Amino acid sequence: MTDLYGAQPLPATEGLASAKRGDHARDRALDAIASYLKATLTHELGAAWNEVAPSNELVAETFTINPANALVNPSQLPALFVWRGAASFTREAEDYLTARTPVNITWLLWWDSPLKRERFLPFQGPVALAVHSLLTRGRHPAWVVAGDATPGAATRGSVLVQQAGLVEPIREMRSAEVDLALDPGNTGTPVRYKGLALTVSIAERMARDPALFTVPSISTADPDNANPGAGFPYAGSLDLTLTQQTSNPIEVLKPKPQP
Repeated sequence: MTDLYGAQPLPATEGLASAKRGDHARDRALDAIASYLKATLTHELGAAWNEVAPSNELVAETFTINPANALVNPSQLPALFVWRGAASFTREAEDYLTARTPVNITWLLWWDSPLKRERFLPFQGPVALAVHSLLTRGRHPAWVVAGDATPGAATRGSVLVQQAGLVEPIREMRSAEVDLALDPGNTGTPVRYKGLALTVSIAERMARDPALFTVPSISTADPDNANPGAGFPYAGSLDLTLTQQTSNPIEVLKPKPQP
């Protein structure tokens, strides 16, 4: 029996190693969001970025961790970082669990001269607008997940909320430019980078294994249910015929007329 919390089976039916990096842990929702944004941003803005930064990818690499915890080298920049913030977990009803989590997205730039910094930084605006547009759109022909049999996936793209295990589309987003002090070579001397920080909210829900809710049937041949069957439908029949009440009905009290 396997439950499903968002896109994550519990217990896990397969390893949690990242499909991209076999020795890295995997977060299915973040993997889907990062993969979707890399493919779609490149499709929407790749040509425009090439005019500003020839021979440089708009998103050279994706990571599903906070950039402060990543070992990054300049050849992997610009990079897209996607990681979870502080989540809230609620039990809305019996076996009805929901997790709401802010997801942080940072497009991290790198340059080796003040001139490139001046050229690159204004591109944060188009990236922010494109990310919001793409996330709220929720699917794109540039992103088709292998093996996706959803109708229209081959031509219209895979559905992000489905692949990420979300229960509602992403609608709102906040953005800001941030300064990040990173130590790419682990030299002990941090280097300052500029990043475009975006924040969205996702909702994931627990889906219990239906096998947990199989209810034994009750047979008329076994009124004590000593040998319960395998489940619904109910093996016997119920007599729901209404019988007429034989006792006097309750008298309806009426207000006495005023003199």
